[in-house]
Amino acid sequence: MNRRYSPTSSRRNRPAPTPSADQIAVAPEAARSGVGAALLEAVRTAGRTAGRTAGCRRVVTDVWNFNEGARAFYEAAGFSPMNLRLDQPL
Repeated sequence: MNRRYSPTSSRRNRPAPTPSADQIAVAPEAARSGVGAALLEAVRTAGRTAGRTAGCRRVVTDVWNFNEGARAFYEAAGFSPMNLRLDQPL
C-alpha cells in the first residue's frame, strides 16, 4: 500500500502546521528601540500557547536577501536560514 501524504491521510502523516511571522515592521524612528523584539516575542508567545496546541513545532518568516538589518534581527532572535529562494526575471 502506498503511504504517501494525501489530504485525507491520518493526522500523524500530515506535516505540522507552521505559523509565519510575516510583516513585522516598525516606524523608522522606532528602529532599534525594542519594539520589533516585543512584536516578535508576542508571536512566539502565541506560538507556544495556541500553536503548540494545534501541533506547530516552529515559526518561520521570510526576509528579502538584500535586507541585512532584518536578517541580522531575526538571526539574533534565534532564527536560522532554512531554504533559499532564487529568482530570475522573465
